[in-house]
Amino acid sequence: MEERKRTIPGLAELIENQKAFDRQKSELERDHMGKYALFSRGELKETIEDEEAAYEKGYAEYGEGKFSLLRIGAEPESCGSARPYTLEELQADGFV
Repeated sequence: MEERKRTIPGLAELIENQKAFDRQKSELERDHMGKYALFSRGELKETIEDEEAAYEKGYAEYGEGKFSLLRIGAEPESCGSARPYTLEELQADGFV
């Protein structure tokens, strides 16, 4: 019997966006400390001061599971539109 892997909606997007954020972190902290970085498809789309406005823009322009918000200079507060995943889900997709 062939083993099927489950696809976790938004997880690949989240990972790609986090990697992009990590590559630009120093520059973002220097120029945009405290703002929210809006990423989609591994690209910084813009920085926004207000969290609610950042979420509205992310959902309106990119859709659920297609963007990430990261607060610049702070510990991660949110994964954007991605939901929390269980260890079993991550293992099923080969991420751990």
